[in-house]
Amino acid sequence: MSYQSFIPFTVSGSTSFTLTASELIENALDVLQVGVDGEGVEPEYYSRGLLALNLVLRELQAQGLHIASFRTGYVFPPPGSNEMIVEDVKATNVYYDTTLSANATSPTTSITVTDSTNMAVGDTIGILKNDSTLFWSTISSITPTVAPAATIVIADSLDGDADSGCEVFNYTNSIQPIDRVLKISRRDNFTTDSPISMLSRDEYESLPYKSSNSGAPSLAYYWRSLGKGTLFLWPPVADSTYIIRLWYEQRIDDLKNPTDLLDLDRMYLPVVVHTLALRMCARLGISTEIYQRVKMEQQEIMANALSFDDEVEPIKISLQRSNW
Repeated sequence: MSYQSFIPFTVSGSTSFTLTASELIENALDVLQVGVDGEGVEPEYYSRGLLALNLVLRELQAQGLHIASFRTGYVFPPPGSNEMIVEDVKATNVYYDTTLSANATSPTTSITVTDSTNMAVGDTIGILKNDSTLFWSTISSITPTVAPAATIVIADSLDGDADSGCEVFNYTNSIQPIDRVLKISRRDNFTTDSPISMLSRDEYESLPYKSSNSGAPSLAYYWRSLGKGTLFLWPPVADSTYIIRLWYEQRIDDLKNPTDLLDLDRMYLPVVVHTLALRMCARLGISTEIYQRVKMEQQEIMANALSFDDEVEPIKISLQRSNW
């Protein structure tokens, strides 16, 4: 049986398929002909399958298939900062910007914005004050609740004036853990993106004046540490008009729940399913005949996948944790 028969058919033009861990295990059981004749599948099969699936994902990565998600994120560095733990600063995968539609004189908890389409109560919100620093708070209420223009009530009193036309930022998604920064740039005055060159640790350490001057960051170094990552910028940012844009890599974490989602390119879905089926054979006591058949199919599929350009279409994986 050819691997082609296991590529899902689509007429929508989609090239990726999102499946839960349970669905991948069920596909692997189908390959092994477990449960195909109507007999029940033991719950234990799923727990064993989840353990095997996590091992398979790392096995495939070791064999050269790149298993990671690639994301774009934004960091709002405090003025004068050149060293920041990404988790401790205002950071997001997606942010939205709008403008003040009327002057806001401190102290006030009420501002009006030109567009509140992407805003929701509880969102983090940043207001650019007249001194070019960002004031951060959370949204307490939005009136009217129908976009676009609206009055926003924030949880904290604005501690500086903000004239009409000043930028306002809001976001809901915190930045994901970063394993490797692939590219970095800065957004000057919220309009123009300028590249920032990545340095090695030794190159960064040799830079002078890490805290005595400030300006537009042009060099950066990212140090990955346990659980958190630290971003170093040179020179330190002059003010809040700079937003740092990251294109980064996040390695896949362990799948813990049956509802965890994997977004797989169609070229790699058969690889995961057949490798999982092969690794489940010993755990489920599969016959030698089926084992040999699945092994031959898995080798054919793997050879084809390894010849595919993973820089063009890497395996894309995103997790949805039911306990988040």
